[in-house]
Amino acid sequence: MSGHRALIYSRIRENQLDPGESDITRGERQQRVTQALLDRITSFYTFSRLPMIADDLVRPLATDLSAGQIIALGWTKFRAADDKSLRCRLGGDPAIISGVSVLQSSEDNALTVAMFTGDSAPQRPTGAFAPGCFVGR
Repeated sequence: MSGHRALIYSRIRENQLDPGESDITRGERQQRVTQALLDRITSFYTFSRLPMIADDLVRPLATDLSAGQIIALGWTKFRAADDKSLRCRLGGDPAIISGVSVLQSSEDNALTVAMFTGDSAPQRPTGAFAPGCFVGR
């Protein structure tokens, strides 16, 4: 998928082919595109070409991180094993407020924070919008 097509895919708000989609499913699409981009940027191929393409990668960024800090983050992501990474999400109950799809916070979000900080064992989300954590993809 080209960058232009990925941008359209992640930003589309009204899908006339699937009226069941909402702002929440749009957020899921944005997360998939962000993860794919992150995987591509931190690949060995990109890392090996870094001296030639660094300007192109950094130009659209607005950050207070130094170049060394950005490289350190990329190296950490490159070394991290996806099958051992803790992934957490906050959850809630879907609702429509003023025509906008939202998730109203769940009381279980505090438990998810405890899982993330290591104060509790990871528990998988039990539903489409339930909070929880899991190890791996």
